[in-house]
Amino acid sequence: TAQVPSNDACDLAMPISCDQTISGTTLQATFDGLPDCGTEITSPGVWFVFQGTSGQVLVSTCETHSYDTKISVFTGTCDDLICVGGNDDGTDCNYGSIYAFVAQDNVTYFILVHGYEDQTGTFDLNLQCITIPNDDCSGAIPIACNQTLSGSTVPATMDSVSACVTG
Repeated sequence: TAQVPSNDACDLAMPISCDQTISGTTLQATFDGLPDCGTEITSPGVWFVFQGTSGQVLVSTCETHSYDTKISVFTGTCDDLICVGGNDDGTDCNYGSIYAFVAQDNVTYFILVHGYEDQTGTFDLNLQCITIPNDDCSGAIPIACNQTLSGSTVPATMDSVSACVTG
């Protein structure tokens, strides 16, 4: 008979690191009964834990999944979870999910992989840490007069103005 997954509860979350893919299953998992986080939590899920590093993090089940997955990300503790956000049906994921967030150094993030309505199945969870070369003053991109550069602040982290002041 199938067994409950070892990471069925938040306090049993499986560690995942930058640039790692872990195969998982929600088959035989139990329902967590949590408030919605980025998407409705309507099916059993399993947990992963990630120690934050400054910068953008991308978690995804897009590559491999046997059911309609959802992802919810939390901080806090298992007894007092704080929603960061989540996703159901990422663009071009064929019912897989993808969620990006800006992680802070040394903050613990709990990732719940669950499904649409009461669906369960197997998946590969991929976690990518994305380095943004010009996210701080030391990585500034030079620009000349009358030059135009395109960019985005979407994945950027919060800066202190005093960090760029030079004497």
